[in-house]
Amino acid sequence: MAQITVRELDGERCLKESTLQLRPKEQFTYERYRVGLNHQVFDRLLSSQNLWLFGPPSIGKTHLAHALVSSSKNAILVDDPTYNLLGLERFSLVVFDDVEQWIGERDVEAQFVGLYEQLVVSNGRIVVTSRIGVNETEFALADLESRMRLFSRYELQPLPSDERIELFCDLAADRGIEISQEVIDYLKTRIGRSQGDLLEALELLDHESIVEQRRITIPFIKQTLQL
Repeated sequence: MAQITVRELDGERCLKESTLQLRPKEQFTYERYRVGLNHQVFDRLLSSQNLWLFGPPSIGKTHLAHALVSSSKNAILVDDPTYNLLGLERFSLVVFDDVEQWIGERDVEAQFVGLYEQLVVSNGRIVVTSRIGVNETEFALADLESRMRLFSRYELQPLPSDERIELFCDLAADRGIEISQEVIDYLKTRIGRSQGDLLEALELLDHESIVEQRRITIPFIKQTLQL
């Protein structure tokens, strides 16, 4: 599904449709999101309240941001700080992925306040993702801080260990990588750490297996990840 992005081109605002830049066969949908301990996250996403969604890297914030925009009418996903905030009030839902990119500069935060006020008038909604909670965020403008403290908040929890391995296997399958049960059992005891660790390991294994034209085996994992 296409997303609408707002960019500046030769001084004039233009709307440009661009497809999501995802790996082949990977889709950021609700169905593909592993809920784990986050049983209330869909209720929060689909409510009418402004939402501050936060958690560590690689926990699924971007996945949920894409899924929300793709399933909503008149919605936009903004994930690049070079986007101009002017004109976003025409959307019913504005989702900022990694909102820290817009926080810290007074001029940008002033635009954010203006957007917020316009969406209040039009009964629009803002959803933001962040690595940290709103209370830990350092704002340049008290006006923006006070408004964002009114947002509903949801902290995403990491997947349990077994589900992290299942996620690893699902993403490997999306890339056409075969993972044997022997390898899975080995991974459970060696890299069953954070989701970010697993995804970084998969990225490295995928790259090196292509470069070296090798299957992913335990010896290959030991060599590549230096375990």
